[in-house]
Amino acid sequence: MATSPAVPAVPAVPAVRLPPRPVEHLPMMDWLRGLASLAVVFFHLNVVKGDVNDAYTGLCQVGWLGVPVFFAISGWCMAGLSERSQGPGRFLLARLLRLHPPYLASVGVTLAALLIIKLTTGHNDITPLPSSPGAVLATLLLATKPVTAVKTINWSYWSLPVEFGFYVLTSLVLVLNQRRGRGPGQALLLVLLVLGLVLNLSGQHLIATPLFWLPWFPHFALGWIAQQWSQARWAPLPAALTAVVALAGAAVGQNQSMEGGHYVGPEALMATVAALATVGLLLLGRRRLGQGLAAGPVGATLTHLGQISYSVYLLHVPIGCYLLLRLRRGPWLEQLPLHMAYDAMVVLVIVAASTLFHRWIEQPCHRWSRRIGRSPQAMAVVSGAPAAAEAVAAGR
Repeated sequence: MATSPAVPAVPAVPAVRLPPRPVEHLPMMDWLRGLASLAVVFFHLNVVKGDVNDAYTGLCQVGWLGVPVFFAISGWCMAGLSERSQGPGRFLLARLLRLHPPYLASVGVTLAALLIIKLTTGHNDITPLPSSPGAVLATLLLATKPVTAVKTINWSYWSLPVEFGFYVLTSLVLVLNQRRGRGPGQALLLVLLVLGLVLNLSGQHLIATPLFWLPWFPHFALGWIAQQWSQARWAPLPAALTAVVALAGAAVGQNQSMEGGHYVGPEALMATVAALATVGLLLLGRRRLGQGLAAGPVGATLTHLGQISYSVYLLHVPIGCYLLLRLRRGPWLEQLPLHMAYDAMVVLVIVAASTLFHRWIEQPCHRWSRRIGRSPQAMAVVSGAPAAAEAVAAGR
């Protein structure tokens, strides 16, 4: 009796597990970003209040607190990336691709807004433009104040080089994590916090120095410490000590002679509370706080605002403040219902423009950034290359 030929056995292919996401995604993080961006928008729309004194304008005057909220969220995110990024070079290039091309596009929008004002009024009474090759280069390279003494052409730009300073610090911690473990990186954070506290107490101005970002570092550090503690990456006692130093540095304030980010006295305490509340909400967000809200229209709206928050931050000054705010006069400024209605319409225009900017400018930059940030092994797994996938699975 004939027997059928034996079917050769198929070798077992080890299961391939994709690398974990760089940072745990929390709906709360999007919501806080969205609320912080709106707070900054309403602040800038009402930063020059003239003779208007009402509860609404007074509330808008504290919208600058959105900036320490952003810094604390950034610290939380960068702490996760410091654990899982593939190297300092890839990390910095990926972050630069996310930050700088949208910035350059927003410079174009700002210049266009100033050109419209010049053509319609005959003069530019908004902000001085760079008048020397060095100032032009500083503007293009995001090296304006506080990196140098060159003034920004957009009120919001001062915080962007501070943020990139945090990225450079994160790359240093990443090197230490990969070579020496977490201990030296944590020690570096503590040393920088102590240094910042001493310099702030002594009244040292750090504008146009390599440590230009240090005065705002405590807000960033609070987010970093909270994320590491929540993931059991930092022992409770050293984490508590570092958090106390960060809180002290934040409470002392940032006396840096800046048009923005100049937090001293009561404002420094308010910024400290805002950063501390942010990390508290992020910790609660890990426990699925507000899960019911995420499924509703309010949660969806806040999520969208969070996703486009960088675009909102970049565009709200040239569109909302430089162009549209010039038309808010007479009863639109003096009568509270009309004042609030006008601001709401301006915000809707800003959100619509930012949505398009996010889709056409930010999202392509995000895709480039993710490709750069992934390791070659991760890219091979994603693309389905079998030999590389087997190497990853085997741990080689």
